[in-house]
Amino acid sequence: MTARIYLFDRLTKLFKKLFPTFLGVILAFYMNDVWVNRQEQQSIDQVKQTLQEELTQNIAQIKRQIEYHQMVEDSAAHLAKLYVLDQDESKLPLANFWNGLQGSHLSDAAYLTAISTQNLAKMELKVANAIAGAYSAQRNYESILQSARSALLGKDWPNYISWINYMRWSANNIKFAEMAIV
Repeated sequence: MTARIYLFDRLTKLFKKLFPTFLGVILAFYMNDVWVNRQEQQSIDQVKQTLQEELTQNIAQIKRQIEYHQMVEDSAAHLAKLYVLDQDESKLPLANFWNGLQGSHLSDAAYLTAISTQNLAKMELKVANAIAGAYSAQRNYESILQSARSALLGKDWPNYISWINYMRWSANNIKFAEMAIV
């Protein structure tokens, strides 16, 4: 029995000597985790702010173009209506007041950075989905715009009214893609 008490006494003394060291190590690990989590949260908050600023700038660019594309669509519809009434293409006024299809290259640098640094994956699912949806709408817009431009430049237009109808259709598609971004 004395050997047990002696062993217990030695272990107790050893534990008392090592307890401050164990406590210090545990406290150091805990403080390191707190510091790392705080740094990570600050990084995520900064990425969110940068994404919000980038999206706000992109939306501001798009809002200015919605009116223009509505005007192109309306005026093309008017020219098509004039053609239907008269069936004489030579009497139609030229649509030289248009400035082409117009479109903006929207920034996605903050989004690509958030993905490559894996900060997007660390955000709440609801926020990450909203951000991904916003940039998906931008990619859809850019795809529609690029397709419209390619077809407009690469096609041999048989007549003026075909070109007018294509412009009306393209302006409508671009406008709806812009509205989805906004």
